[in-house]
Amino acid sequence: MQRTRIWKNSYWYRTYKTNRLLFVFVVLFFVCSLGSNLIKLETTPFFVWRMYSTKLPETNQYTVQEIWYNQNKLLVVPNTWQEPRKLMIFDPLQLYIHTQKDQKGSYAFRNYLVDDWGQRHPAFQSVLPRLYIQSEEWSRFPDWFLSYLSKQVGEDVKELQVLRKLVQYQQDGSLQVIRTDSVLHINRAAL
Repeated sequence: MQRTRIWKNSYWYRTYKTNRLLFVFVVLFFVCSLGSNLIKLETTPFFVWRMYSTKLPETNQYTVQEIWYNQNKLLVVPNTWQEPRKLMIFDPLQLYIHTQKDQKGSYAFRNYLVDDWGQRHPAFQSVLPRLYIQSEEWSRFPDWFLSYLSKQVGEDVKELQVLRKLVQYQQDGSLQVIRTDSVLHINRAAL
């Protein structure tokens, strides 16, 4: 009696009673997925876990960025539950530095959309400029970033310097700085 009630309340039974074609499809999908996983055959991208990550190459050297503000204060975001806060500070800054400084204003995503994807899909040409960052938006970034950083540190940030450091771990576990480059300097008075 108990098993009958469990079976009648189950997803499988309700699907079978509601839509037999859907039931057959779900059962076939389940059986095929289970069978292909058992024989280690990759059939759908949803179940291929290695497609979402790759092995990182072993390296002894790392590039890190330091943000110094108001001439002598180092921005320190503790490694706690504040990881989203850290991402919202460093990721836009890294994109700006990479695009405007390292690539000299060449925005790879814009180039791909306009030169490649847009050529293959001309019906979407009018929408493309809304999908990438425009040049006037890049020019507003320094002032925006100073304001955003001011809110994060709780004081008015008037000046900012970003240092890119190439560091290397030694055999004893200590960190050695190989090279330090100043990659960005923003002064609110100059904006």
